[in-house]
Amino acid sequence: MPDAPGGFGVTGGLGSTGGGLGGLRRIQALHENRLLAGVDERLGFLLIVRCALASAVVAFALFDGHSLGAGLTKIGVPCVLFLAAAGAVEWYRRRGSSAATHVDQAMLVADSLFLVAVTLPGGGVRSPLVGLFLIQIVSVTILAGNRTGLRIALWNSLLFLIIFAFSLTSGIDGLYGVHAARPTSGRAVGLTLSWFWAVAVCTALFSEVSERDLRRSRAELSALAGLSRRLEESHDIENILTTLLRTTIEAFGAPRAGLYWGTGGRLHSYTGTSRPGRPAQMMPSPLSSQPGVFDAVVMGAWPSSSATLVRRLDPVADPLLTVLLPAARNVVIVPLAAEGGQGGVLALEWGGRWRERVSRHSLTVLGQFSAHATLALRNAELVGELARMAALDPLTNLANRRELEVTLNREVQRAIRTSETLSLILFDVDHFKRVNDERGHLAGDEVLIRLAGALVGYVREMDVVARFGGEEFAVVLPCCEIDHATNVAERIRSGISRLPGLEGITLSAGIASVPQHASTGLELTAAADEALYAAKAAGRDRAMVASRFRVRPLGSAG
Repeated sequence: MPDAPGGFGVTGGLGSTGGGLGGLRRIQALHENRLLAGVDERLGFLLIVRCALASAVVAFALFDGHSLGAGLTKIGVPCVLFLAAAGAVEWYRRRGSSAATHVDQAMLVADSLFLVAVTLPGGGVRSPLVGLFLIQIVSVTILAGNRTGLRIALWNSLLFLIIFAFSLTSGIDGLYGVHAARPTSGRAVGLTLSWFWAVAVCTALFSEVSERDLRRSRAELSALAGLSRRLEESHDIENILTTLLRTTIEAFGAPRAGLYWGTGGRLHSYTGTSRPGRPAQMMPSPLSSQPGVFDAVVMGAWPSSSATLVRRLDPVADPLLTVLLPAARNVVIVPLAAEGGQGGVLALEWGGRWRERVSRHSLTVLGQFSAHATLALRNAELVGELARMAALDPLTNLANRRELEVTLNREVQRAIRTSETLSLILFDVDHFKRVNDERGHLAGDEVLIRLAGALVGYVREMDVVARFGGEEFAVVLPCCEIDHATNVAERIRSGISRLPGLEGITLSAGIASVPQHASTGLELTAAADEALYAAKAAGRDRAMVASRFRVRPLGSAG
């Protein structure tokens, strides 16, 4: 796969994931703390609203007391009492008492009583202060919640209906020593109440939309933090891909999703589906691809490194995604581009017509999903490459001495546990110093490389061929009796000199097995090594089997 131009540019080595993901978790924790604190802060803003309501009443009394039906001296008394009650409630709430919620609810009722008390002298619903009820409803709906706002609208409506039905206006006016110049009519009350409910319902609807977007944003951010945490703990490519796919489906509610990652000739691919009330189902989806052949939408998304939405997939131009998501509509394409010839894509089917619109925030979060997953995939590739480099001999590309010891210990334990026979053959190139002296060291290296390839071709896929050191090689044969191992050694020894580039090369071999000659990996190596040196001492170009008491010859040249 060619490098994706303008890709994410994932660099920073193996240690960069931990710092980046740890920083994301700190941001997530800070965000959650702020959201928790936001509830108290919103309730605290109600004190500001109450101060503003009382200030508006005082301002009207100063500049137009006649329209209020009462002067500043008389109307200021309920304002002072109201502010004192509001301050006491705020102080009590800040103490963190368990009864603070009930006190807050009682104060919301008191807000309405205060507004009724200051509007009745001016004619009730005809008072210029009646607009303060709308401010109260909007403020309570936004700060205390939609249901609370609707309850306050209902409470205000009941208050005015009770006052109008029982003709209480004149009685309340008497408390101020005034009489309303404009009596309230049923039509005016009905019109005012309709305004109350129109404002309450519209504010609740708009607030619900905002709250829904906020909840979705919080859920997506939480999913991103969870994905980052799981990716930090994963170093296996398959696990990273399935984690990314499952988290994406669950976070965004996509009915189907698919992804692939790798090179043109070797792709890791999965599809996932979701159903309401059930966990997302992951399944591998093998793809056949020619080197350098990829979907057109993917090639177009790599340069921008951003999530994009396509209405339909073209079976001809997008053959891979069409296999993963057949007949998909409204597909979000999220590129997974990295360096070193690796790349891929995450594709989500967003759904039918009711879900055609994808928010910009969701696309941004999907891009962050992609960035973290790409970084984790790149680091997993580097970790795997380092592991391979640590386990392989750089010249022959066979397992090195360290990997051989690990393999032997594992296979010996398994052979003892299952009562099976494990055999080991050690080969040594005869007179290899003469090859270096006569042909040169580069020619000697070429002999070792050709010999390594030949050994791999002679054994089973389950067998392990390793470079033991210098010109010595080891072949580990699980589930192999000693007689069969001797046949393998003889076949290799007799046929090696007939291969191109290995003319004139002969081998000596030592053979040992578990449990006949050893019970540990170290003992098995020592037994085979003893047999190898016995073969060399006997004239080279032969194989011998180790014995507890003696070394038994199997064959010789000529």
